[in-house]
Amino acid sequence: GISQAREALRREGEAIVVEGYTDLLRLFSAGIENAVAVAGTAFTPHQAGLLRRYAERAILCFDADRAGSEAALRGGEVLSEAGLEVRVVELPPGHDPDSFVREEGREEFLRMVGNSKPLVEHMLEKVRRTEDISSVEGRRRAAKAMAEVLSKIGDELRRDLWTRRVAEALGLREEVLRKVVERRGRSEETGPVKVPSRQTVPPAQRELLKILFSVPELAERVVEEVELDAFEGRLRSAAKVAYEAIGDGRLPTVSDVLAETQDEGLVEELAGILQEGLDEERARKVLADSIASVRREKIRREIERVAGEIREAEEAGDMERVDALYSHLMYLKREEARLVRARHPLGREGL
Repeated sequence: GISQAREALRREGEAIVVEGYTDLLRLFSAGIENAVAVAGTAFTPHQAGLLRRYAERAILCFDADRAGSEAALRGGEVLSEAGLEVRVVELPPGHDPDSFVREEGREEFLRMVGNSKPLVEHMLEKVRRTEDISSVEGRRRAAKAMAEVLSKIGDELRRDLWTRRVAEALGLREEVLRKVVERRGRSEETGPVKVPSRQTVPPAQRELLKILFSVPELAERVVEEVELDAFEGRLRSAAKVAYEAIGDGRLPTVSDVLAETQDEGLVEELAGILQEGLDEERARKVLADSIASVRREKIRREIERVAGEIREAEEAGDMERVDALYSHLMYLKREEARLVRARHPLGREGL
């Protein structure tokens, strides 16, 4: 949403950064135009640099839960590295920007924005709550956590001033903390590349696979209501074999998957899922929720894909494509919201 908000960003000199486009639409509807959304994905250095062209300050306003706090830290670090002043809005528990503006109103939200705290101060207060800084080990852990934040501040003068303040707050010698911050910065530059761990199969997809291979009374309904691309990764190949077998009027087997794919790793993974077992009574209870869940997962993957295309179009300066993609993204977010509200099977239209 940076392209849509750029004039407001220039005018205000600051960006209110929210997690999702539902939050963004709520702020826009309230007349708060200097807002951008990360659309469920982490801020990239390029995005942060692009935002820095239009604003000097980023105010993070994420959900008031642990996940929101962690997202604020990750996003704040990237934005700090780009040279932006980063502040954090602390919403009341149970709120996100959408719900807060809806229930408390525009002016109260802007008051919260006005009372936002610098990222370093926000993290310092969090560390003080979670660590016993009267003990040696507690103070050591607190120092390491704060050094992580301080090392990401791209503005040298700002980093210097905050390092001094944090050292004083934690009762540390300033030169010692500076050395820790410097070492942390160097390790970021030379650290090893992390290999992502193997992803687990989302629970809803596990349940649907069990139904496809084990519960013939319900398998046909899965075929009718869930499209193949709702399954992720190579397990989509297993689902495809099952769909074809069910279409031929028979129950699929693991041997069918091996014969069709020649993928022993896939067969091993599928066998592990099926060994968990699923009786018909349990299957009937989880079927509707599982169908709704995989539809939501599919929408979220599409949202991430479109958000990535928006970033690429913004980098290329193709504002016409950005606007078209943004419209599609809004449609996807509305569909996501509709599915989240649903508590029952959504018919047989599929996605």
